[in-house]
Amino acid sequence: MATRIFDRTKLKEAMREDGLTRGELAEKADVSLSLLDKALKAEAVGEARATAIAEALNLPLDELARPTTEGFRDKELYPLVGLWAEPPAEQPDEVPFQNFEMHEGKIVNNPIAGLWASPLGSRISATVLREGNDRILRIEFDNHPSGYPGNVSVHPTGMCGRKRMAEQQYLTFEVRAWNNEASLEDEKDNPPIGLAVRVRDALLVQWEYRTKQGYLIEPIVDSAWKGYAVDLDYSGGALRWNKFIGGDNRSLMKPDFSVITTVVFEVGRGLAGLRPGAGKGCLDIRNLRLRSKM
Repeated sequence: MATRIFDRTKLKEAMREDGLTRGELAEKADVSLSLLDKALKAEAVGEARATAIAEALNLPLDELARPTTEGFRDKELYPLVGLWAEPPAEQPDEVPFQNFEMHEGKIVNNPIAGLWASPLGSRISATVLREGNDRILRIEFDNHPSGYPGNVSVHPTGMCGRKRMAEQQYLTFEVRAWNNEASLEDEKDNPPIGLAVRVRDALLVQWEYRTKQGYLIEPIVDSAWKGYAVDLDYSGGALRWNKFIGGDNRSLMKPDFSVITTVVFEVGRGLAGLRPGAGKGCLDIRNLRLRSKM
């Protein structure tokens, strides 16, 4: 059965413009209050009932609600990754995937979706800092030799899924190593830093990015910013994207990057071509975007 998901902001605005309460709109559209509440929460409702709500507001259905698209997770599963259930929206290259601005209240933006560190004794922290006109994400880690590397997950700006425009082939960002002045005197305290990238797709499945050389980024030692790009084009990319073990048990063979729901940065000591390893360090990330060009 065809279903629709309402844009809750547009639906509420239409109700205010018509001066209708929930009860009045439900009565005018001949639907139950519980069904109207589903529409107001951006949950899927049947096509016929969605049409009745739009007609009661004298607005085209397509202006208020999108068809449920196979490939997007249902609303009930979005909270698993800390996202609102708003329909994913396209944004041009100029709009960051995450600008690392912190907002609360009516406009919410929490860049950090989650932290993970091995319980064997590893530690990880993530802090959003201002540097001039930029916001940066600072990650500090200490990976235990017997555990897996720690990671930080990042929401899209606005905490809604980001629909990828067809031409936006790359996920780009800038990275630099960061060290305390006291530790700069001893190279042993400043080993190269490794960084691997995972992307959670429209089905909330995590995919791990690889190149022919191994994990994404060569060891990072420079305190100057350097840009990197992840190629999201899967065509012919069986060796580029691997389903993250433990991230999903289904037999999916390729990612659905029509919507990006989370970007995960895995950190550790940097060894060329290998997964980030044991050790401690600190790095900064900024300017996380979906782009048409590298």
